[in-house]
Amino acid sequence: MTNADFYNSARDLDTWFANPTSRASLIPASSQGTAYRELMNLTTTRTKFHRRVKQAVGLAEPAIAKIWQDSLATVLIVKSQEVERIVSAWPLALLNWKAAVKKCNRIPRSCFIGVQTQNTTVSILALIRLSDAHLHTNLLFMEKDHSGVPPRMGMAVVDTILEVIAEAFGSERIVLDDPLPELVQYYRECGYETMRKTGRETAAMFKSTMTR
Repeated sequence: MTNADFYNSARDLDTWFANPTSRASLIPASSQGTAYRELMNLTTTRTKFHRRVKQAVGLAEPAIAKIWQDSLATVLIVKSQEVERIVSAWPLALLNWKAAVKKCNRIPRSCFIGVQTQNTTVSILALIRLSDAHLHTNLLFMEKDHSGVPPRMGMAVVDTILEVIAEAFGSERIVLDDPLPELVQYYRECGYETMRKTGRETAAMFKSTMTR
């Protein structure tokens, strides 16, 4: 049995990562060797990452409540299986959130972050990840409910969240992995600049953090 077989044994990866008993029962004793240990390491990494992110985003809530002018605005980690339900309730969602879920499930130091308002609706959704050496806090996906979030507020809120997460992990940069071309100028106005890699430009953008 391969690592992929282990991962595919669980339909709900959030439950899989949270429940050691169910994990062990899905893996034959004869197969609990190197691949099993790797899976347990993956699980531990994800659990620790989620715990620290949850602590960090709690610190961002007062600032977000001020930006949003909603004292009940909260930031939460969104489970992968909830993502499609959230975006399907929006009048328009442009990004490929199915691909985002697959990417999140593959990357242990990643999670979906949602911003929930007083009517309990998640109006902003983002997928973030942390680089292996913690040098970068990356924004992989971000979208908002255009019917409920005013222009420019979405990035202002997510930027605040990224900053507290980057500070919590000691990241030197916040990186926007693949910004939409039509938003590049807007991100520049938010303090981001185009990254360079081995002397050439890439699509990614970044800004340095206070920890640098």
